[in-house]
Amino acid sequence: MKKLITVILLAVCAVFASVMLMLPNDEGITVPDKVTVFLSDEHKIVTMDYRDYIIGCLFEAIPPTCGEEGLKAAACAINSNALLYLSSPERDLFCGAQLCDNSELCPRYMTDTNAAERFGENYPQYREKLKTAADWGIAHAITYKENLIHAEICRYSTGRTDSGSDTMPYLRALTIPYDDSIEDGISTKSVDPDTVSTALYKALGAKAHSRREEWFTDAVYEPSGTLREIYFCGVKLTGEQLRNTFGLRSAAITVSYIEQRYVFTVKGWGNNLGMSVNAASVMARQGYKAEEILSFFYSGTTIQKTALR
Repeated sequence: MKKLITVILLAVCAVFASVMLMLPNDEGITVPDKVTVFLSDEHKIVTMDYRDYIIGCLFEAIPPTCGEEGLKAAACAINSNALLYLSSPERDLFCGAQLCDNSELCPRYMTDTNAAERFGENYPQYREKLKTAADWGIAHAITYKENLIHAEICRYSTGRTDSGSDTMPYLRALTIPYDDSIEDGISTKSVDPDTVSTALYKALGAKAHSRREEWFTDAVYEPSGTLREIYFCGVKLTGEQLRNTFGLRSAAITVSYIEQRYVFTVKGWGNNLGMSVNAASVMARQGYKAEEILSFFYSGTTIQKTALR
């Protein structure tokens, strides 16, 4: 029952995230001073400054060593996403809070405690950098035809992003040469057949047959390399389902059967849509302004100023 509820919540949130939000009447886009956030590991709701929330999302989304303009661009994209979720009528998705730290439901978020542990002695100076970026990001939001957008972000793409199609027309398929030769661009995961069989039976009800080397067939790919669909013992699943089932970095997956184990080879990190954080970092070092970075990744959009609620 718990698994069913989780699936329903994720489905509702995914639908909501693909819909652009109308701007509020004549007031323009407003941002709150404070927000409530459900912290899943601690099982509690905390109230914090909205800026602190955006800073926590930045710690999770982008290396603090990124250039100032790249950090500002990321902060603006995160702010746009957060404003969408703040207007969600499905507040119960976040256990009664306005936002949460579940990356399947809201922007990825890192607490101050976790950030201090991860970055050690560099934490104070990194936080100051992110504070400056957050202030700029909060003061701006991304719109398309006067509507807030869902500003997709990935850590790095496959070298070419996917299209947002009709639901997100501002997300074009882009060639990202900065991501094509990234050092950590390809990852692999080796899984024994019994684990594969059990996991896909639980996720899809798919029953494995005895010919293990023939379990996966008929893979179909997007031009970017993202796996659109593949069959497991006659049952169709998407690349995203395969990614989520085995905790892979992206849905750009190739499947091999090697030495009686299944090997998933994965390119990119994230959903391969929108702004590549790696590319934004490179563009910032090359002298691009935040507005230019955002315009590149979110085609036809406008950077609009916000006001404090």
